[in-house]
Amino acid sequence: MLRVTTIALALTGLTAAGPAHRQPTPATLPPQPGSADPAAAGARTGGDAQDRTRKATDARTKAWDAKMKKTMGGVCGGC
Repeated sequence: MLRVTTIALALTGLTAAGPAHRQPTPATLPPQPGSADPAAAGARTGGDAQDRTRKATDARTKAWDAKMKKTMGGVCGGC
């Protein structure tokens, strides 16, 4: 029993003694494709793309609401 406890403590100590992870700095990050300018990014997304995104979000919301209404209909009759 003493050996098992000693091994467990040794493994725990080795695990805890590992190097800490640091946050990446801008110098260590790989370069991102495209412009980093937010104004240019906003200009690229046209109104058409925004409409499609909004419509897709509305469709997902409606599907979720219908699913929850169907699921909760058997659980709760309402107030």
